[in-house]
Amino acid sequence: MHLTGLALKRTIFANCCFAFVLFGYDQGVLSGLASTPQFLESFNHPSSDLLGTIVAIYDIGCFIGSLSMLFIGDWLGRRRSIVLGGILICIGALLQASSYNVAHMILGRIVTGVGNGINTATVPVYQAEMSSSSSRGAAVMAELAFTVFGIPLSNWVDFAFVFGGTVHGSAQWRIPLALQAIFPLGTFILIPLIPESPRWLALHGRNEQVHQVVAQLEGNDATPGCPHVREKAQLIIDGARHEAELKGSWLDLFRNDKLQNLRRIILGALPQFLQQFTGINAVVYFGPTIFSTSLGFSPRLSAIVGGCGSIAFFIGSCLPVLFIERSGRRPIMIYGLIATCLSMAALAVAAYHAQIPALQRASGYGAIACIFTYQFVYGASWAGIPWVFAPEINSLRMRIPGQAIASATEWMSNYVVVQITPTGLETLGWRFFLIWVAVMVAAVPYLYFFVPETGGATLEEVDMYFVQQEGWVIVEAKNIRQFVREHEGDASTAEVEYQETNADKDEEEFVSAAR
Repeated sequence: MHLTGLALKRTIFANCCFAFVLFGYDQGVLSGLASTPQFLESFNHPSSDLLGTIVAIYDIGCFIGSLSMLFIGDWLGRRRSIVLGGILICIGALLQASSYNVAHMILGRIVTGVGNGINTATVPVYQAEMSSSSSRGAAVMAELAFTVFGIPLSNWVDFAFVFGGTVHGSAQWRIPLALQAIFPLGTFILIPLIPESPRWLALHGRNEQVHQVVAQLEGNDATPGCPHVREKAQLIIDGARHEAELKGSWLDLFRNDKLQNLRRIILGALPQFLQQFTGINAVVYFGPTIFSTSLGFSPRLSAIVGGCGSIAFFIGSCLPVLFIERSGRRPIMIYGLIATCLSMAALAVAAYHAQIPALQRASGYGAIACIFTYQFVYGASWAGIPWVFAPEINSLRMRIPGQAIASATEWMSNYVVVQITPTGLETLGWRFFLIWVAVMVAAVPYLYFFVPETGGATLEEVDMYFVQQEGWVIVEAKNIRQFVREHEGDASTAEVEYQETNADKDEEEFVSAAR
């Protein structure tokens, strides 16, 4: 079956969504199971520290999987990397579901994490490289909404098996963990229908295939010989050739050459760090614990409230698809961080007053409102933006290594947050939430002075920007596309800017339908 145009873009989008639903499902599935009597009994009632390790070791696996793409990502290609990630996820899910001791479970968690780390380092890059500049951000954000959808899905699957009353014994936790293996099946079915990224093909000198894939993406009976197909393909090939001529090495990851790779990798990785140090996974992983221990709710009510909060998270994550291309990345990051910070500060105030017996009930409901608001505004801003920004900001030659480092930063930060949260809640109480407030306050000036706007710019224009704009402070050069146009003129811009072709119009139609 040879898909083209809009049908091909929809298939690419669906393939990436299967990978990202699993990302969210994996994030939340064990949090609702690890404290149940059936799970604890199966593993001889592990200590709280060991239980925290069982939950958090998944993030170490994701970290390993992400970093592995530094070495094998450009060798495997985008499609084969996604398949490899899916295979490892299936193996890890089956290992977890069949676990009868802690070592067995930890091995399964690590293997699943490695597979998911490979996917998170590859899928955003693949989608970005297969999209036009006019709808690239919306497409990636829509996929990230599916990531967040996986979190309430896992919450309510856990609730159904633990509190539903129809499943008993260890099956209450084994079946939800086994369900992780379902999502990669969608990827395995769709991956034969979609082509390799034309930019990866150009990087490996397969120029004839670049023309073929560009024609497929164009649709509307376009052929590799059409003038607009040849022009678009040649821009991709010239960009790959230019980077190859720079004769780069792994040292380019740690220095600023003509393309400023170090600066771009840092710009791509720091938002992933900030995404976690807003405290989101302290809430996602340990929401039921916060509700039951800090606010005095019953386990059943805590599970219900946690599931409702994840729905607010999902609803918020759907909204950026509507406005990301108009508003850009910078405003969403800056204003979203301010709103998230205020919500977390309000949660700290509510948790403080919950210590007073006479105010515990009212403060508990106030804390619920704060958490729902926090998850909603986080979903509408920081849940997806870092995953859009990192593939856009890095050069072609460093796109997979840059995304691998960004993804690894995400997972190591996630691990730290998950590991310290139980102890932080126990020892610091309401003050623990102030840690995230402090990080967010410090991050706002960084975003304003150092992070440029990538929205609307082609990936080739981003390269031109960093060749010309050498300073880290970007107050006078906030918008990449505007800066390139002002400094290169209309004629030069035409050399790097994609034409508004039928493929672009088809993709805009697709994104509008998704909205």
